Amino acid sequence: MPTHKNIIASILVLILQHAPDALQVTHASASSLAWAAEEGPVSSATTTVQHGPLASPASLATPSVPGPLPHAAAPQQQEHAKPEPGIVDVMQGGISRGFLASAEWLDSFFVDERSVQEENKSYMRLRYDIFKEERADTTHKPAIDVRLVLPQLQKKTRLVLSAEPSRAAANSPGVVSTAGDKTMSSQESNVTTAVHYFFRSTPQESTILRTGAQISHNKPVFFLAPRYRALFAGNPWSFRFTEEMTWRSDTKWLSETTLDLERTLFHDLFFRTTADGVWTQGTNGYPYTLSATLRQPINPTNAVEYALVNTLATRPNYVLSEVGFKITYRHSFWRDWLFFELTPQIRYPRDKAFIAVPGVQLRLEMFFGKVQ
Repeated sequence: MPTHKNIIASILVLILQHAPDALQVTHASASSLAWAAEEGPVSSATTTVQHGPLASPASLATPSVPGPLPHAAAPQQQEHAKPEPGIVDVMQGGISRGFLASAEWLDSFFVDERSVQEENKSYMRLRYDIFKEERADTTHKPAIDVRLVLPQLQKKTRLVLSAEPSRAAANSPGVVSTAGDKTMSSQESNVTTAVHYFFRSTPQESTILRTGAQISHNKPVFFLAPRYRALFAGNPWSFRFTEEMTWRSDTKWLSETTLDLERTLFHDLFFRTTADGVWTQGTNGYPYTLSATLRQPINPTNAVEYALVNTLATRPNYVLSEVGFKITYRHSFWRDWLFFELTPQIRYPRDKAFIAVPGVQLRLEMFFGKVQ
């Protein structure tokens, strides 16, 4: 008497005989399908992701650790499973172009501070920058950043160890960047040991407290920095507000305010306009930047960023200090933890009568992340 498995297999064979030739299989394949059906449902290896500029982290295929691309959800391993496909193979089969154009993936791929500050996962990042500007010496800048999540504290705390050379003077040549990037990179030079505690971390808002010590210019500096971020997701525009207050034992209080307005565009482009300003206790004036950024994902291992940055100040009067434009090409090659970045730029500084000053930066970066 035929068993129920043979009956199911026979039914599948009859169905497949009426399908197109490309879908026909053998009786043995149908029997395997019937056996799998008897054992239980098989989870799909393809994960549906939410598209749009602000997809919820719960809907993403992987955590937003900085890297060339997120890993697709791993299928259940079987007894004689084939070797796991490469990261590019997984991505090309499981992630859509719409997801590559999302804010989460692009911020993670370019190691944007919006992603780094809120990423509560362990990783180690090694970086080496070479910068050259017209009529200026070539500068070399190595840096290391290690972040360790402390699981015994319910993964709400991470230990941060970082080291990099002291930043040059404020008026020295450098990569075109916002007011906050210039100030924070200057404040957090040399060696830093800190603890970050995550009070709340959701797609809509997050509250983080940073505290620790630095060895800056051979002197110990203590700091305390609460950070708050709120996101108001809309269709098609989304608004992001970020405020970080920093107390330092050498410069007292410092406050950075960032306002982002962003959306996805046609052809998988992602656009963001930003107003960023920094207030420092005891300093006259309020330096701020108004910038526009357009990011273009080419494929899971390549992306381009176009940025226009206008630097302004309120003292001695409201003046435009500099206009800068840069194009950043970032590529993950050879290994999924190895990155190359090329950034040609041009600045028009006021102190040089707005005469064009071209420059270029090369960056080699290694990122070792703990994918959870």
